[in-house]
Amino acid sequence: MINKSVDEATDGQTFTFKVTDSSGNTRLVPVTVKAVTDADGNVSYTGSSRLILPYGTYTVTEDDWAWRYDSSISSDDQVDTDGSVRVDVQYAGVAPDGSPAVTEIDCVNTLTNDSWFSDDARIKNEFKGK
Repeated sequence: MINKSVDEATDGQTFTFKVTDSSGNTRLVPVTVKAVTDADGNVSYTGSSRLILPYGTYTVTEDDWAWRYDSSISSDDQVDTDGSVRVDVQYAGVAPDGSPAVTEIDCVNTLTNDSWFSDDARIKNEFKGK
């Protein structure tokens, strides 16, 4: 399962994750973010997508979607390394103890630059008569 958490500005947007197996085959997984209100009235902006994958090792990477945000991606036992996380799928559907075999992948994006443009876009216009 891929979980995505961001801020209010991304409500309704769809984000793409690349899931690549050890043979180099890639699957694109869309995750759409929606506002979710909890019992206390707190609103969070999250989305998730469930994948069913055969046994194997996979690399999960979020496509670069906004230069103004920092991304952190992690799973149960792996932490972000260069914008991706490696996941080992050991059980298909059910673990030996009878519980669902689910690997959670969490991606959190944090706004680090609230400006769309840098100061490089500013210029002073001077108008002079003839």
